[in-house]
Amino acid sequence: MKKYFFTLLLLFFSWRAWAIPFPDQVYCYGKDSNAHTFVSPPAGINMLKYAKANPLFVVTYHNFPDEAKVAFSYALKIWESLIASPVPIRVDATWYDGPAGVLGSAVPAEYRCASKGNPEGFPDLYCYYAIALAEKMAGKDLNSPLAADIIVNMNKNINWYLGTDGNCPAGCYDFVTVVLHEICHALAINGSIKVENGKGTWGAKGFSDKILPLVWDKYVINGSHQHLIDTLLFPVPSLSLYDQIVSGNIFFDSPIAIRYNGNTPVRLYAPATYDPGGSLFHLDENTFPAGNINSLMTPFLSMAEAIHHPGPVVLGIMAQIGWVHTYITPDSFKDIEDIHQDIAVSVTIESDSGHYPAKRLVYSYDNFSSSHVLVMGEAGHKDTAVIPAPHQIADVKFFFSVIDSFGRIYHLPVDSSLSPFVIHCGPDEVKPVIAHDSLTLIYEDVASLQFNAVVTDNIAVDSVWLEYYINTVRKPDVLFTLSTGSQYTANVVFATGDIKAGDSIRYRIRAVDKSSNKNVAWLPASGYFVIRVEKRPPVVVTYKNNFDSASNDFILNGFYIGTFPGFPGGALHSPHPYQSTGKPMVYREYTAELKNTIKILPQGSFMAFDEIVLV
Repeated sequence: MKKYFFTLLLLFFSWRAWAIPFPDQVYCYGKDSNAHTFVSPPAGINMLKYAKANPLFVVTYHNFPDEAKVAFSYALKIWESLIASPVPIRVDATWYDGPAGVLGSAVPAEYRCASKGNPEGFPDLYCYYAIALAEKMAGKDLNSPLAADIIVNMNKNINWYLGTDGNCPAGCYDFVTVVLHEICHALAINGSIKVENGKGTWGAKGFSDKILPLVWDKYVINGSHQHLIDTLLFPVPSLSLYDQIVSGNIFFDSPIAIRYNGNTPVRLYAPATYDPGGSLFHLDENTFPAGNINSLMTPFLSMAEAIHHPGPVVLGIMAQIGWVHTYITPDSFKDIEDIHQDIAVSVTIESDSGHYPAKRLVYSYDNFSSSHVLVMGEAGHKDTAVIPAPHQIADVKFFFSVIDSFGRIYHLPVDSSLSPFVIHCGPDEVKPVIAHDSLTLIYEDVASLQFNAVVTDNIAVDSVWLEYYINTVRKPDVLFTLSTGSQYTANVVFATGDIKAGDSIRYRIRAVDKSSNKNVAWLPASGYFVIRVEKRPPVVVTYKNNFDSASNDFILNGFYIGTFPGFPGGALHSPHPYQSTGKPMVYREYTAELKNTIKILPQGSFMAFDEIVLV
């Protein structure tokens, strides 16, 4: 016999890496002329790379012919030889019925900016990153693991050359080139600066309702080296910003790209007539003509023009905005009671640039009225430094500073002296922190009950205890055991007859830290959690409930049965609005579990329900 539990589960988190949907599509246009040029791919690209066990790109194809899939895959292998990410990049590619002159388009599936506390480790707190780049820097999936990161559309009505050798004949457009071009838009070359209603504008709403640019936007300047997102110069929206967008005098101000462009700013495509599919998000066509090593990311592609390399300028742009990244991962830091004890700290530093001219720790005893610098030394795979003991009660504040091989400075925390790491030196009066999902109901025939808690402390946890009563009888306290990390578990075993329907179990959790004060925390802070003991409901073959009246058929956690304005009758409701966890990437779980076990019949079994979700 199978058991089926009717369970509703809602998961959400409040502070998150804020997401916005993709902006306008960015297009690649075809020219009605033949160029007869070929920019060869990076060294080492060959068909043998198709056998790689864990490819960087994972593609879902829609209506693609097999020959086009081979060329598409080859283009991705070129990108795979040039960039790296610990997270697979998922591409959703469609072979679509497109308009004449448009070869293809691509866009990030979404963008992300830093959430509260910047757990993602983004180097800039005040801009959006394309999701693939955001996940690379965070080192983990930020959207659903199976969700697309890049959306690509390839026009099936084009006379394509689908070979991978670059020998694109007259009258054909090179498919590999266009795929390379479009993937680059979704990885890096895309922004929010545009024209709407005849005025220039930019940005998307981020945390605290602050309008933020995309990372590309932050490097876009005019010939006078004025940033287009400087609202003191160019209000949003404004005609003055519009005039800049169509000025023909716009550049990408990347020190890395400039190094590979003859030490001159990289001119962008900014035609006098605004092009919503091309302006500002391409390199200038006249500056980088057909056959130029850096011509891939110009807005137009000629027939018989094959470009199988992004070029050093584009790779410099990508390095600038984050595709060459430095990761600083700190160990955990604990407070110290002994004010005469030196403070050893360590981090793991890894960089795509492979070299660090400087790795430093900057610390202060007086909230950065003054500061001191330590050069970090290597110890195995970590970098370490020892902060001298303060010899007085103090909050020692510090941050890490790393210079990569391009001369870029990375700080952790990113806002460094404004929100540094803090280690308190002196007597500890901070109580442990206990997190626990309380239990509300058990059945009288259970043999044991498991309690789980997460307990942390600024110094260390000494012990965690369960205090409980069955009705009014105090039972011996049960010691929690540490399972993993900060997860603690306690088990209560019931003998036959210990509990019966109608009983109640009251309990609370006590945690003691290892400080000299032996600080104690209780959860709940006052009173007790209460677990009802009930008789196990019978097994049923049918169940129906319209929730128009109160019901005791469910174990509710977060849900309630009742009416709410705007709903026609009773329903099973979650809180309106959803409650905040107040922590980044932390989910809140609501459950409604039917108490009855439902026997599933061999034939004719079904479940029907109406669900309304308002977001």
